[in-house]
Amino acid sequence: MSNLIAHAKEELARLRGPNDEPDEMQDAVEANVLKIVEAFADGGHSGSSAAYTLAIVKKVLAFEPVTPLTGDDDEWGHVSDDPDMTHQNKRCPHVFRRADGTAYDSNAIVFRDPDGSTWSNGDSRQDITFPYRPETKIVDRKPEVA
Repeated sequence: MSNLIAHAKEELARLRGPNDEPDEMQDAVEANVLKIVEAFADGGHSGSSAAYTLAIVKKVLAFEPVTPLTGDDDEWGHVSDDPDMTHQNKRCPHVFRRADGTAYDSNAIVFRDPDGSTWSNGDSRQDITFPYRPETKIVDRKPEVA
């Protein structure tokens, strides 16, 4: 067993905690994570190829593009007749195009509450130009004073 697989198993055990009772959802998650780790370990990566591969895998699994969006017509799918969001980008689902051809990222700003929970709303939108590499800015909200 590789060091990476052993590390993954130890970390997954810590995630589960002292409760070793069967948990269908957690069991499935752990099995899935171990399959991914085993496939990665089989790649025989060096330090630099591992970091490069992980960066790509993270983006692909998060449904993010690995190269900048171009704004070309083949990147868009029609989603609505609402003039504010007629098309959605096929490569990045939080990028929309308006009827007038301008575009925005609906997840450009994400708000984080003091408890760590995150959310977005209409204020999260930022107009964009192409080429565009999606980036999310986290804005920490201050605790409310009673």
